[in-house]
This record gives sequence, C-alpha cells and structure tokens, in this order.
Amino acid sequence: MIAAAHHEVISAGSKNAVLALLLSFSSFFLLFAILSLPWTTVLLSRGGWKKGWWLSGQSSTSNFSSVRGKRRSSDTPMRSLRVEERIGEGEEHERAWSPPPLVNSRPLRRIPIPPGIPVHSKNVRWLNLSVLQIITFLPFVIVVALASSIGSSFLGDATRTGYVSLAMLPFILQQGYAAINWLHRWMGRLLWFIVTIHVAAYMVAFGRDGTLAEEMKRRVNINAWISYFGLNLMMLLSLRPVRRRYYQTFKIAHHVGLCFFIGGLNFHSPFVFPFLVIVIAYIASNYIYRWTTSRIHSAHLSTLPGSRTTLIRIPSVRRGWFPGQHVRIRIFSKRMGFVGWESHPFTIASSENGEGVRLLCKINGSWTQKLHDLAKEGLDENGSEKDCANIIPISLEGSYGQCNFVSSLFSSVLVVAGGSGVSFALSVAESVVRDVQSGKGRTKELVVVWSVREPGDVTLITPLFQFILDLSASSVTTSSNLNITVLIFCTTPLAAVDGGASPNLFQAIKISSSTSSPLTKDRIPTISFGRRPPLTEILKSVTDRTTKGGVVVACCGPDLLVSQMGDEVMAVDKKTLQRVGGVEYNPQTFIL
Repeated sequence: MIAAAHHEVISAGSKNAVLALLLSFSSFFLLFAILSLPWTTVLLSRGGWKKGWWLSGQSSTSNFSSVRGKRRSSDTPMRSLRVEERIGEGEEHERAWSPPPLVNSRPLRRIPIPPGIPVHSKNVRWLNLSVLQIITFLPFVIVVALASSIGSSFLGDATRTGYVSLAMLPFILQQGYAAINWLHRWMGRLLWFIVTIHVAAYMVAFGRDGTLAEEMKRRVNINAWISYFGLNLMMLLSLRPVRRRYYQTFKIAHHVGLCFFIGGLNFHSPFVFPFLVIVIAYIASNYIYRWTTSRIHSAHLSTLPGSRTTLIRIPSVRRGWFPGQHVRIRIFSKRMGFVGWESHPFTIASSENGEGVRLLCKINGSWTQKLHDLAKEGLDENGSEKDCANIIPISLEGSYGQCNFVSSLFSSVLVVAGGSGVSFALSVAESVVRDVQSGKGRTKELVVVWSVREPGDVTLITPLFQFILDLSASSVTTSSNLNITVLIFCTTPLAAVDGGASPNLFQAIKISSSTSSPLTKDRIPTISFGRRPPLTEILKSVTDRTTKGGVVVACCGPDLLVSQMGDEVMAVDKKTLQRVGGVEYNPQTFIL
C-alpha cells in the first residue's frame, strides 16, 4: 500500500474524483454567476464595462457644477437641522415620525427590475453563519466528502484526499473578501480538514509498517511538512479573535503561510504543477490589477473636535465606481510613519460626477488613529480649519466590491446605516438623487436612517447629508418629485454631550427650538438624541406610502443592526408585499 502511495501514476479512482469535484464546483459557481446575471446586465447597461473596475477623473456631465462649487466648510454652524432629544426608547415620541406627503410625478420609462434572490435568514451564532449560508455551503461539503470516499478508504488510498485538496485550490482563491468572504473562510477550513486527513492517513500507514522514521527523512515528505506548516499558519492565525484584534498579524501570516504552502507543495508531487499554475496565475493577475488601478492623488484631510472620524476628499477622481463599492488607500506622509504604507479599505461615501471621492475613516487601530492626528494638525485652537489646507499625497486603488442592486429602479428606497456604515448610506442616497435628476431612476421616496454613538461624528457628517438634500432641491425637473427624509439617531443622551467638544452642534441645538416640522418645507435632517432608530415603525411608514414599483431596503453596519433589519424585512406580510410590488433586502457588512 505504501509503495502504491508513491507511484507516479494517478489512479483511475482519483482521476474520476478530481474530475467530478471540478465539474461540481464549476457548476456551483456557474449557477451563482447565472443568478447574478440579470443585475450584472442592468449595471453594464448603465455604466459600461469600465465602471466598477477603474477609477478616473473625467466627468461625463457638468449639470452639477453649481453644486460642486458650493461646499459647506467645517466651521459653518449647521443651522438647518431639526434636533430632538430622545432620552429612552420606551418613552412616547413628542411627534410621531411622518415623511413629507408624496408628490405625483410623470411616469418614467419602465425599467424592468430583475428578480430578487433571498439574502437573509436566521443566524446560527456558534458557527457565525446564517441558515442560508449553511445551505449554500452544504453542497460543497457533500461533494468533497463523496469525492474523498467513494471507491476507496482514507487509509487504503491516502493519495485520494491529496488530489481532492488540490482540485479545491482554484475555487478557494477566486472568492472576493468583500462579497463572499465567509465562503472563502469555510472553504479554507474544509481544505485544511481534508489535508489533515491526508497527512494523518500517511502517518498511520507509515507507523503501521514501521517506516515512519525513514519516511520522514525523505525530501518529498519534508516538502510536504513545509507545505502543511504554511497551511496551519494560515488556518490558526485567521481565526476570528486574531483577525479582529491583530489584523496586520493575520494579514502577514496569510501571505507568509501561502508562500510556505505553495513552495512546499511544488516539490511534493509532480501532479501539483497544473493546479499551482492556476493558483499563481490568479495571484499574479490580482497584483497586476492592483498595480494598474493604483494612482497617486492629492487628498484633503479634515475633522472636527469631538469627532473620531477623518474625512478625506479626493476631488480629482469623479468616475468609475458604483454605490457601495470601496477603495484601498495608502498615505504617504512622514507623520504617518512606516504604517502609512499599509493598504486599508474604505467605502466611498459619494457618487459619480459629484465633488469627487469622499472617504470617512473612523478610528479603529493605530493606522486610523495616526491619520486622525494628522487631520487634527489642520485645525486651529478654535477647532476651525487653518488657512493652509491639510493636503497630502495618497495612493488610491480600486474600485472593489459587489454592487448587486440599482436602488433608483425602485419606487421607494430605505437606507439604514450604523456607525461607519454611513459611507454606504451617503453613496447610495446621492446616487439615487443623481439618477432621478438624469432621468435614469424612478424613485419617489428616499429615507435615510443613521444610528451613531459619537455626537462629534454627527457634527462632521450631517453637512454631507445636507449636501444631498440641497442637491435634490437644486433641480426643478424630475428630482422635485423625489421626497427625501434624513433621520439621524445619536445614541448618546443630549445631557451627556460635552458642549465644549462640539460647539457647532450646540449652536444648531440652540437655534432649532421651533416646534414646527421643517421636513415638508426646508428639506433638512432630523437629529434625535438618546435613542436608537425604531426600525419597525420606519419600515412600516415606507411601505404604507408605497403603492407600486417595489421597495428596496439597504442596510450597512454592525452585524446586529444588519440582522435586525433583515428580520424586519422578513416580517412584512404577503398583502403588503403584493401591494407595494415586493420588498428587496440588500445587506452590506464586512466581518474581519
């Protein structure tokens, strides 16, 4: 048996197993591609093949030049705010939330909405997977189990699991971290499990034949242990506690482990080469794409006292991304030190053809802390920006990420964001407004909800929401039929807010003493303190005001918020779904 294990000819059973696995896995991914094809076709028809892959500075329209030239400075008091203090969730509202009345608009050209795909289900906490994700992953497990066991035993044909693991490699690498990173992680764990069975089977066989010491001296097996070491390094240091607390350690370990894994595997068996060619080609193409899409730009950094977020503006880049996509950036500044060369992903908080790329970077580690300190150097003692602009060189790479929805094709759009997920909300909201202005969208109701903890972040980011409201009001054509409501919920009670930390915010509070509802006239945001957003009430209000054309709910933020919003969408009754034309859910969350 041991001699057979080292034959240079692969058995017929192993050939059939590898072929069956390749065909099955290819079929699964082809099915995923077919399911996403309708939305992909819609996106290509609206932006061309370059959009979503390649950023550029060319603008295709000048309709918004008057708006672009009018930027709210960070030291301007936010007088156009409606501020309400909410102390507890159990207390009765002073005034029930009610959006402005619908305005009848002329019908736009009917654009078919592709059929929706279920994206939300109950979560299994101990696996950190939803029921839908488990159902999706289960066929992969079944195929691997059958390919490894049919016609052989683990000890009788130890090479079978080795060939099966090789066939899995190309499918593990081709999964984007932003779209289905959960599948990448669990496929990697499945690979580790099969390889471990492969190693254990040989150890048992060598020990049973009394040749363990001799076999361990052979170069082919030494290379195998090198490869297995690299796989274990990637596996152990990719566990969730390590990823979340020591992300850079995880990232470095993944690259080092991959080198050990591929290097040792290359000299372990002659049958490895065709699979490694695919793996190396994919890795090389990935790096080539990253290098060719990277450009150096001038970026403007800004922040406000009391805020833990840094606002980055890159006005030279105006095209090339869909709402919800992200870029990777590097900061070239001596004050950032060596860590400035690290690449970090951030969601774009603006739409095409506007003021350029805007990024919101919340403090979450040493890199973002140094970036925030760098931005604070551009403030004077009064918290206002200095005369000399805080401009630094920055490397912009991308754009990346999935975009499987065109929100402006729906009659009503509800965008819910938590914390730094506000970048996604800003991008989607501005994109909806611009699509309606250009006649590409038919949205009549847009409601944006943001839940945030830091009052200083409210001060910094609320003007960006006001910019979107002003943008919509600047048009006298179709966009005048678009009703926009912006609701900001700061979970910190108003009594606990330090007035010295956010003077602009307190100026707005003192001015906003009127009891009249400004939403129907002034199109201004509403800020509530000391409470979280009532998701059930807000979703019901949106569906009640929609008669046809469909509702899309997009949510980006912490896992709990995304899960709660998904549960609310799942709870919509059938009569309401039929009346409004369906409710689609678009969850966006990035889990380290």
